[in-house]
Amino acid sequence: LPAGGAAPAPPASAKAVEPQPAAGRLPSAEELCGRLSRDPAFLKLVAIYAVVYDKFPERAKAAVEELFEKLWA
Repeated sequence: LPAGGAAPAPPASAKAVEPQPAAGRLPSAEELCGRLSRDPAFLKLVAIYAVVYDKFPERAKAAVEELFEKLWA
């Protein structure tokens, strides 16, 4: 530590750390939406879904239902 006893401030270029949910707690909907809104893969998936839904709404709905069943079964 410097002579004053205080730790130096982190550099301005240091990446901000997102708060993590406490152990054993699921993230809130707001936390998940915040993370997903910055995830390029998720944004691409949403764009693809929008195009498919526009042309084939029933197929798009069925594909999402099948995905949810596989992920959370």
